[in-house]
Amino acid sequence: MRLIVQTTPTQNRQNVELILENVSYPERMIPVVASGAHERESFARYVDKAEQQYVDEHGTRIIQIEEVTITARAPQKNIIDYSSFYRPEDIYFCITEDEIDKFPAATVSSLLYRLPGISIEDGEVYFGSSRGYDTMETLFRVDDKTVDATFVLAMLNPHDIAQIDFLRGSAANTFTSKNEYVISIYTKRGRNLVPKETLHIKHLTIPLGFQKPIEFYAPKYDVPAANPKPDLRTTIHWQPNITTDEEGKATFSFYTADAPSTYTVVIEGVTEDGKIVRKTDKIVVRP
Repeated sequence: MRLIVQTTPTQNRQNVELILENVSYPERMIPVVASGAHERESFARYVDKAEQQYVDEHGTRIIQIEEVTITARAPQKNIIDYSSFYRPEDIYFCITEDEIDKFPAATVSSLLYRLPGISIEDGEVYFGSSRGYDTMETLFRVDDKTVDATFVLAMLNPHDIAQIDFLRGSAANTFTSKNEYVISIYTKRGRNLVPKETLHIKHLTIPLGFQKPIEFYAPKYDVPAANPKPDLRTTIHWQPNITTDEEGKATFSFYTADAPSTYTVVIEGVTEDGKIVRKTDKIVVRP
């Protein structure tokens, strides 16, 4: 995500520069994993146990599905996300800049004829099938501003067009419920409307995202088990959020699987001052 940060210069401070603090990250403190591989016998037991658990829960690894018919269009390549009102995946059909450069057009009408099912007559645009044309009203937008068809057909230069997006259905209804189709045109000049960096204007990139922790499945053994199948889980416990107390201590609990084994415990976290911590230990469960 990109943000634009701008200040307004005052009469006495015309040359003051806006300086953004660089994004910093904690230094990597995770130790390098020791070289070597698991013993062949130990790894074989692990794979066998995982396979047995899958068969117990889901049956044999054969899945038969009913015949399906694919009706959606394959995603087009090189589509640029110009609009802030819809996403590239909402576009029904797109004429990209690469296609326009590869196959130049003398008029805007010639470009619009590349959209599926289009017909232009007396300055009006029609969409439909080979049996006839749908005269539903069509909305034109140029650089995210609504215009009429006359402006598009008579005033636009096809060499100035960077991309044409064809919207229909719910994507088109974002702009008006009266229109069944929307043709959104972006010009090479319009795409440069983002302010360039100056003393008072800076671009800020925020690369970090947000993820809501999910709950890891754990069996409930505090009630009588209704399933006699053995517990052959290979991943026993995962807890994404553990907060320590004032002394830096925290507790958690989990049920082990049925088979005696040696469990590897990996604890990772971040301190209040941003340092990454990591600890690995072993727990031996005997029969």
